[in-house]
Amino acid sequence: MKKRLISVTENCLNQSINIDYDIVVLLPKILGDAMMSVHALRCYQEFFINAKVLIITELIYKNLFMIIFNDVTVKSYSEISGLLSSEKMIDFRGDETSKLIKTHFNCSEQYAFDFREELAIAVVKNTAQYAIKFSDINAKFDQEDARNQHAWFMDIMLVSKAFDVPLRYPRQGLKQYGSSDNTVSIIKNIVCFPCGSNSLKHYPVEHWLLIIRQLINAGFNVTVFLGDTEKFHEAQFSALAPTFLNTPLKNIVTKYFDKETLVVANDCGPLHVAALFGIKVIGIFGPTNEKIWFPYQYGQVVRGLNSEWPTTNEVLNVINHCTAM
Repeated sequence: MKKRLISVTENCLNQSINIDYDIVVLLPKILGDAMMSVHALRCYQEFFINAKVLIITELIYKNLFMIIFNDVTVKSYSEISGLLSSEKMIDFRGDETSKLIKTHFNCSEQYAFDFREELAIAVVKNTAQYAIKFSDINAKFDQEDARNQHAWFMDIMLVSKAFDVPLRYPRQGLKQYGSSDNTVSIIKNIVCFPCGSNSLKHYPVEHWLLIIRQLINAGFNVTVFLGDTEKFHEAQFSALAPTFLNTPLKNIVTKYFDKETLVVANDCGPLHVAALFGIKVIGIFGPTNEKIWFPYQYGQVVRGLNSEWPTTNEVLNVINHCTAM
C-alpha cells in the first residue's frame, strides 16, 4: 500500500509544475504512532495502488517500512531536500508539523491533524483552509469525546477524508508472517519486548525477570529485545535468555516472526509491528490506556486495576491461555 502526507503548516503553492508524487505521507516520529498510521493506510490501499507514493519516516525505521510498503518509495526525513510536488499530502504527525521547516511541498490538497482549539482534521485545498471536527464525524464508538477514540481510528478518519470515502476498520495482519490461513500452530517461541518510550510504559524489570524464568522453565524458547532505555538491565536479562540490544526491527521481523511465535510486550512500538504482521501478541498495560493504544483486534491485553501494573501471575495466566489455544 502507499501513502503520502503533507502538513498544514507547509507551503501549498498553486502553480503549474511537474508532479513528483501523487501522494506524500508523513509518518510520526514515535514508532507506535507510525504503526497506527499504517493500519489507516492499509484500509484504503486500493485507492492508491497505482499511484506514485512517497512515504517519509525516521531513518531508524526506514528499512522496516520498506518491508511493509514494498511497492512504494520510502525515504527518511534526513533524505528530503529541495521542493517536492504532489497531488495529495497526508500528515500523521500531529503537533510535529514544524519538523520539515526547511522542506517545501507544492501540493493541491493537504490533510493533517489540528489539535490547537478543537480536535479536527485540518484541510488545505488550493490554498483555501478549513477544518472538519471529529465531533461532527460518526465515529461508531461509544466514547463521546474524540480524544478518547482509539488512536488508529483517528488516523483512519484522516485518510477517509483525504480520499473522500466511507470509514473502514483495519484489516488483519500481513499474510506472509502471521497465521492468517486458519491453521492452528503450537506456540514454541516467545519474544519479549520489555521496552517503552517512557516510564509509564515500563512494566517493572523484576516482574519481567520472574515471567521469563517461568516461561523458560515451561519449555519455551525465549528471546529478549531491549532498547536504549533498558540497556542498564541487559546483564540481568542475558543471565536468563538470549538478549539483544537495539536490534533493527527489520531483522526481528524477518528472523523471529512466524506462526510459532508469541510476542509479549509493554505498550511499545514493537507490539504494534508484531500485530501488523499477524503475530499473536500480549500487551502489558498499566498507567497507559489500552482502549486507545492496543493494536486493533490482535491478541490480548493484561492490565491491573485502577491503572496499576498487573501481577506476574496475571500476566502468566494470559500467556498460558494464549499458548494453550
